[in-house]
Amino acid sequence: MEQRFSGIVFTLTGGLLIWAAAFLGAYVFASVACARGFANAAVLGIAIVPAGVGVASFAALAGIGAVTANILRRSSRANDASPAIRDVALIVCLLGATGIVWNALPAFIVAARC
Repeated sequence: MEQRFSGIVFTLTGGLLIWAAAFLGAYVFASVACARGFANAAVLGIAIVPAGVGVASFAALAGIGAVTANILRRSSRANDASPAIRDVALIVCLLGATGIVWNALPAFIVAARC
C-alpha cells in the first residue's frame, strides 16, 4: 500500500513541528505575561509562567508520544513503511522530545522574573 507524500512528510517532521509549536507557545506566553504584568501571579501555588510552560511541554510530549505510537503501529504492518523512514522519524521524535525538555528546564530552574 502506497503512502501519500504528505503523510510521509508529517511522519518525518512531526516531532520537530510539535517542538516548534511548543517553543513558540512557551515564549509567546512568557512574553505576554511579562509585558502585561501578570508574570508574578500564581496558579495553585506555582508561578504562572512555569505552570503555563509545564502544561504546554506536557501537551507537546504527549503529542510526540502519539506521533511515535503512530509510527510504531504503522511499521508493524507489512509493506506499509520503509524501515529507513521509520528510523529517521523515530530519531526526529527523540530530538523533538529532547528539545521540549531543554526548552522547559529554564522555566522551572529560573524564577519567574521579567
